[in-house]
Amino acid sequence: MSATTISFFTGKGGTGKTSSAININVSFRNRGIKILNIDTDTQRNCYNIIAPDFVNYEPNLCNVMNREVSIRQAIQKTSDYHIIPSSDDQNRLNDSITDIKILQESLGEIKNDYDAIFIDNSPAFTKLTYCSIFASDYVLSPCQVSNECLDAVSDLMALVNSTEFKNLNPNFKGVGVFFSQYNLRSKRQNILNRHIVDDFKRLSKILGFKLFSTSIPKNSDITHASANHQNIFQYKIKSPATEAYNQLTEEILDFINLGGE
Repeated sequence: MSATTISFFTGKGGTGKTSSAININVSFRNRGIKILNIDTDTQRNCYNIIAPDFVNYEPNLCNVMNREVSIRQAIQKTSDYHIIPSSDDQNRLNDSITDIKILQESLGEIKNDYDAIFIDNSPAFTKLTYCSIFASDYVLSPCQVSNECLDAVSDLMALVNSTEFKNLNPNFKGVGVFFSQYNLRSKRQNILNRHIVDDFKRLSKILGFKLFSTSIPKNSDITHASANHQNIFQYKIKSPATEAYNQLTEEILDFINLGGE
């Protein structure tokens, strides 16, 4: 079976994108789904949590994008994860990319090796981000309940709904949006932000993205887990955040029509 490629991207920082990518990854793996992780962010937050004691950054994604190594040569393996790390050179790489389909073509070489490929992107529309999205079957976008995130989703949908995108990635299947860092206990927040939630629902019907019903709560366990270079399942298996990620994973698997073993 050909792997389903999923980009995690929100055009705004601080939305819990990397922590969500990691925790959904673990929830997938707990269901027997074989995953390759690709870290495109120079901060390497994804890599440093997945493999905190495995600090070999070469070969990396930059080497793949520059056609210096094959994508298989860049895959690093731990006991639990397969990952392609990012590079300090990726900011320079953004200036040198001339073929927007290079990542798409490289992933084609390993599509039969995995069930899913997760790409963790920086919160900016760089050339590398475009390469990631053009190479993906789906984009998952964690959002705060804010007008800034609403605008970010609108910008993302403008890209994937464009004629150019559809020509370059005719097999793209959809965008899924979920709320992160959501204070489920705050009635005041719910009242103040209800109109923004309604705007997300209305925009999902107009632009065609999936708005998941499960929200990831604002929970200190997520922050503490990241600070300890752990995913939420390692840090506290009985946490509201752990339960939420498991529920969200079920929705995502249904959305992308992918099941475990």
